[in-house]
Amino acid sequence: MHRVLGGCAMKGNRWVDPAPFEGARPQVPWWVWLPGWVKLVLAPFALLWLALRLAAKFVMLTVRYPIAVTAGLGGDVAYRQFGLSPLVLALLSLVCALTVWYGLDRDSFLRHGWYRVLTEWRRLSVYVPQWRTVMRLAEMTKEVRGKEYLPKLRRVRSEGWRDKVRVG
Repeated sequence: MHRVLGGCAMKGNRWVDPAPFEGARPQVPWWVWLPGWVKLVLAPFALLWLALRLAAKFVMLTVRYPIAVTAGLGGDVAYRQFGLSPLVLALLSLVCALTVWYGLDRDSFLRHGWYRVLTEWRRLSVYVPQWRTVMRLAEMTKEVRGKEYLPKLRRVRSEGWRDKVRVG
């Protein structure tokens, strides 16, 4: 005689254990267990830490891409000061200058202009989002005491039909 009691099967008088839980238990951060008043007291410090981290990221972005950051901030200042028309005129002038550069010296334009833009685009859209997965599939990761270590993506360089990737 088989009976189901509370989702677990029973055969006569013998208890049959349900299948063990095979999934990973969800992990929650340690601060979730803190009382609400402690979180309220620590919130300003967490916001300050977040603001400092964002400022450091902006400084690193400025160091890595000084022309792009300067042009972006200059464009914002010009838009606020003079309106949209001068900004559109400046962008069209830039496009015309790049077109003239391409027409006069195509190799120089590709090497110093287009390939650098292409490099950053490929780095952001291809390599960075899939880096961890590719390193795992290539079995280039190491695990020590439950922590995963994988090679860092150092430099990407696009050269038209191929990409050179430096790993460290």
